[in-house]
Amino acid sequence: MGRVLTRRMIRASDPDPAVFRLWSLAESVRIGRARDGALLLAGPWGVDRVERPSAPVRELLRRMALGPVRLENVGLDAAETSAVLPVLDRLSHLVVHTLGVDDLGGPLLSALPRAPHAPFVPSGLPPAQVVRLRGRSALTVRGRGFVLDHDGAGCRVELHRAEAVVIASALGWPVGSGEVSDLVRMPAAVVAPVLEYLAAAGALVSDNGTPLGTTGFEESVANP
Repeated sequence: MGRVLTRRMIRASDPDPAVFRLWSLAESVRIGRARDGALLLAGPWGVDRVERPSAPVRELLRRMALGPVRLENVGLDAAETSAVLPVLDRLSHLVVHTLGVDDLGGPLLSALPRAPHAPFVPSGLPPAQVVRLRGRSALTVRGRGFVLDHDGAGCRVELHRAEAVVIASALGWPVGSGEVSDLVRMPAAVVAPVLEYLAAAGALVSDNGTPLGTTGFEESVANP
């Protein structure tokens, strides 16, 4: 039998790793150009136009079509970054949002849009905010990881690493967001961004069932 290789999980006693955002286009998206110079992005829900794209926007989208990128690594200055972020917000239904970590173990998770109206805006959760997974969420094995999904969520979340699976599993019961780090024995520097991504994907609710994170998708579905 071949030897099974395992990787040690990040622990609370470890130095805080750097966790960062990665952006890519969904695999089904194709980029073209109209005669008037606009960029055309063909995806599952039709074609989106980016009018008069700047050079930084064109380069960023080209890089995102190849795989996940950090905005800091594309060579954008502060002004250019401010200019491309609204474009990415408008194209959020075509963007895969990945959470990376600098320990060479691969990304933690990715949020993939599953609807044409799927805003994704991660934001910090107050430590006292009680959170849990949405009722009827499905956590299933797919490939070499797990997938967290719910019919009312704007994104499907692929959990690439054991750390993300452990954190998601701990949210089957209501728990204060500031308590999750101690519960799973991992650094808050890892746990907090994972919670932010899960909330932005529409995977979390408060103790009374109110969806957390970005709203907008729920109004378009019958089963929140």
